[in-house]
Amino acid sequence: MQRESEVDRLASLQVELRHKKMRAAAVGRSLEALRRRKRNLDEELEEMLIVSELRRVYELEASQVLQAQEGQVRAGGEQLVPMPNTVERSVATMEASDAGGERTSMQMPVVRQEDSGVREAAQGAMQEGARARTADDEDTSSQSDNHDDNEDATKTSDPSQGGD
Repeated sequence: MQRESEVDRLASLQVELRHKKMRAAAVGRSLEALRRRKRNLDEELEEMLIVSELRRVYELEASQVLQAQEGQVRAGGEQLVPMPNTVERSVATMEASDAGGERTSMQMPVVRQEDSGVREAAQGAMQEGARARTADDEDTSSQSDNHDDNEDATKTSDPSQGGD
């Protein structure tokens, strides 16, 4: 009788252990899914901050170039000579996908001067973000399901640009 009771107790402990292992595995999967989601949100935030900074730089550059072209910039009370027309105007569309695959885009005016350096800075920032994502992808490639859903694409609406 005592042996049967110990066997029943051992069987119930094994069942309880099996249930706890299953719950622990489910919690582990949920934790990993939350980590992936956090990583995706961090990347989206980084991309949004880059786009925001690029927009600020573009707007500042555009306003300075336009002011200089219109001869409205004054130094020491003297009117400056207007700059030669070396400025391209176009609209850049920044596109991104969120973790759910929903695409968002925004347009911003782009004014480029031949020697402004803004374009190179923007490309450098985008390449740096791509390198950071690539390094992160390599570190987590075995754990990530749909990490490649977050990609940036930058296009210009001016066909003479041939795409940036």
